[in-house]
Amino acid sequence: MFKQMKNFIAILAFTIVSTPLISCGEEKVINLGSLQQRGDVYVVPETQKPYSGKFIETTYGNIVVTAGSLKNGKLNGKLERYGGRGQLIWTVNFKDGIIVDVQRGSFTDPRDGKAYKTTKIGSQTWFAENLNYDTSGSKCYGDNPSNCQKYGRLYNWNTAMKACPSGWHLPSKDEAEAWEKFFGGSNVAGKMLKATSGWNYDGNGTDDLGFSALPGGGIFGGSIGILGDYGGWWSSSEHNNDAHYRSIYYLNGRVDWSYADKSCLISVRCLKD
Repeated sequence: MFKQMKNFIAILAFTIVSTPLISCGEEKVINLGSLQQRGDVYVVPETQKPYSGKFIETTYGNIVVTAGSLKNGKLNGKLERYGGRGQLIWTVNFKDGIIVDVQRGSFTDPRDGKAYKTTKIGSQTWFAENLNYDTSGSKCYGDNPSNCQKYGRLYNWNTAMKACPSGWHLPSKDEAEAWEKFFGGSNVAGKMLKATSGWNYDGNGTDDLGFSALPGGGIFGGSIGILGDYGGWWSSSEHNNDAHYRSIYYLNGRVDWSYADKSCLISVRCLKD
C-alpha cells in the first residue's frame, strides 16, 4: 500500500510541475508553490481568495517534500513532510492553521541520571533542553559549570554525532527544518522555538512548540556567539568538510542555516529514533 501511495505521489509531482492545478477523480491537488502565502494563509494569486483543497510541494527532480490539505487557506488535517530522497520524516496534524498534537514529556539519561524535558511535535520527539552530557570534545561556555546547568554543554561536531543517549540521535538538516516552513517560515519560526525567558534584550519567544530554545552561545575558531544573545545547534548533515547547523539570535525571530568547521563548539538537541 505504501509503495502504491509513493508511486501515486510521484505521478502527481511529475504532472504538477507543468500544471499548477490538476484533477484526480473528484479530488484536485495543487502545487503549494503556485499559491501565495500571507502569514499563515495561502491564497490563489489571481483571486486573492484563500485556497481549500489538497496540495503537494516538490523540489529538484520532481521529488515530493510535502503533502497536505488547506481549509480556507490554512493548514488543516494531516501534513506529511519528506526528505530529499523521498523518505517520510515527519507527520503532524493541524486544525485551522494550528498544530494540535504537541505533547510534553520527560526523559532521564541512564548514563548520568540527568533528566530532560521533551516535546513531541507531530511524529518527532525532541529534547526540550540542550544536551548536558559531560564527555571529551565538549565544554561549558566560559568554562563555567553554571552555564552548563542552564544552557547545556557545547560540542564539536564529531562528539555531537555520538553524544546523544541510546535511542536518540543528532538530527539531520532535513529532520530539523521539516516544520519551519509551516510555522510562518524561517523568518518567524525562531520566535516559536525560543523559550519565553533567558534571551538578552527581551529577545524571548513564545515557545508554542515546547522546544524552549535557549541561547547557549558558541565558539567558532577566533569568534564567539555570545551567551544570552545566540543559540546554535548542530545537525548530522555535512557540507564538504564542514557540517550544517541551525542558529537563532536574540534580535529577531529568524531561523538561519549555515555550515561551520567541525571543530567549532555549539549546542546539541537530541531527536528520538
